[in-house]
Amino acid sequence: MNNSPSTMYYYTHQIAKIVGTSNSSILRWAEVLSGAGYQFERETESGQYRFKEQDIDVFVRFKTYREQERHSLPVCGAKVIEDLKNMLVPLDEAVTTEASTTVSTSLLDDLVRDKVREELEPLLIHLQNIQNNMSGVEELRSQLKALPQPPSHDEIRRIAREEEKLRARITFDVKARLREKAIKMWNEKPDSERMIKVGFFKKIENESLKSDFIRKFIGENFQQEFDREYEELGDREQ
Repeated sequence: MNNSPSTMYYYTHQIAKIVGTSNSSILRWAEVLSGAGYQFERETESGQYRFKEQDIDVFVRFKTYREQERHSLPVCGAKVIEDLKNMLVPLDEAVTTEASTTVSTSLLDDLVRDKVREELEPLLIHLQNIQNNMSGVEELRSQLKALPQPPSHDEIRRIAREEEKLRARITFDVKARLREKAIKMWNEKPDSERMIKVGFFKKIENESLKSDFIRKFIGENFQQEFDREYEELGDREQ
């Protein structure tokens, strides 16, 4: 953690630990958010990110859309931007020209009651810090003005439909690949496990047992293979 007289900064590995993900994911998400219009601070000489407390909530939101709702990276970025616009507008309107270097406790109470939920605790911490530094409000206002307009509902629905098609294609490909592998493993089994005796001399393949073997193999391995291919596809998008 790197502190200046008025702003508290975090390194990438500290943000990753707080959010609960890897350093590479934080850097990749930061690039997506930057492309969507969110502004991060960078070191002047090295160009490395200097994350602030308000950035923690942004990454928490991104992780929720990515891991719980399983959206693609561009959709996650668009949704975070839309959330920020909806959340920051009341704050921008609440700051009047008569405000001094502190934000009143009653205003913070109203904001906390209306806008902050349990998962937004990092943002609450940042709002409390604004009490001691009015410049934080101006910084939020500047970032709000710099944010692009969020995508329309039609655009979000279009992206969602494309993602549904993608998930369906991945499902089909993964099941087909697992089926081929299961059949190969079945054929490598000894005849005593695959065949049943018909009459005195004839043997035929036990189709019922074969079907159960294939179905069980696909069921046990599908989710892992699907998640792996979905994640690899998300990395290739970047």
